[in-house]
Amino acid sequence: MPPAPEVTEIPPVGTDSSLEDLVQYALVRNPGLLAAFERWRAAAERVPQAEALPAPRLTLADYLAEVETRVGPMRARIGLAQPFPWFGKRGAAASAAEHLARAAGSEVDAQRLALVSRVRKAWYELGWLGQAIEITERHRELLLRWEDVARSQFESGRGSLADVIRAQVELGKLENRVQALRDLRRPTAARLNAALGREADAVLPTPPAGPSDVDELDGDALRVERINQLIRALPEPARHGLRPLRVIRTGLASEVPA
Repeated sequence: MPPAPEVTEIPPVGTDSSLEDLVQYALVRNPGLLAAFERWRAAAERVPQAEALPAPRLTLADYLAEVETRVGPMRARIGLAQPFPWFGKRGAAASAAEHLARAAGSEVDAQRLALVSRVRKAWYELGWLGQAIEITERHRELLLRWEDVARSQFESGRGSLADVIRAQVELGKLENRVQALRDLRRPTAARLNAALGREADAVLPTPPAGPSDVDELDGDALRVERINQLIRALPEPARHGLRPLRVIRTGLASEVPA
């Protein structure tokens, strides 16, 4: 049978809460899971009721006028009745109630597993978005340096306008990507807060940086290769201090000198 949630033993979500803290918090705070638990508890309480005899009925009657009977006048009457179901009816009702209780318990277990999955998925998505934003911003800073060098080369007559335009185009794409990644953070955080039974804009802890199970994105690989081509196209003096970029499993990663 599903255990009863212990709400008072779970600390509130803080900036230093871990993933497991969020999972435990969700298990005792999620409204959907709590509602499923209450449905199971109500179904479990109906099992002994189905096995018991129907409640006896007590009746009381008061006559406006006396009624003559064989034993004398009657002014009031008290009656007690106890229904007895047919043989096997109580057993069948109890068996049906037990099946309903087990079904409700299975629903609680299923919702618990689905809730843990939602919390973990939203947490990992937030972690991936945070790393992707940080890495893409580093690429943007690197490309800003490249664009500044290309403009200086063009102004001095040692470079071409095409290099400046290519750098500006790639810079615009990276800025759009950063904005798109930031726009994804709000709905992802709202999904996590909903699973925790909190307000959509409640403050959440920041997932730690680390490896992710997200596969490499082909679009990121192509973008890195295009930036590397721009870097290799620079003259040797302008390319000093810049090294090619590489793709890691959590998104883009740059190799820049310390």
